[in-house]
Amino acid sequence: MRDDDGNLSKRHAAEWLDVSERTIDRLRAEGEVEAFRAREGVRIPLASLRAYRRRQQRGRSPLGDRFGIPALEAIRAQKAARGEEAA
Repeated sequence: MRDDDGNLSKRHAAEWLDVSERTIDRLRAEGEVEAFRAREGVRIPLASLRAYRRRQQRGRSPLGDRFGIPALEAIRAQKAARGEEAA
């Protein structure tokens, strides 16, 4: 359910991203999406979910965005350093 401020419940955030509620918990724990506790439970700003989706479409994580390093390139570099074939 979305409130008047554009915040979603954990269940609706999971539906919006087409993931499980457990994935929403993991994304919150990793700092990928913002959330806060309200009287009704955990609320996730729709703007945070949209930002997460944009980062995923660009292949970037918040850490990669912060330092200007695409996450996909960082993963490829790590694989190359280990001698693995890059995907």
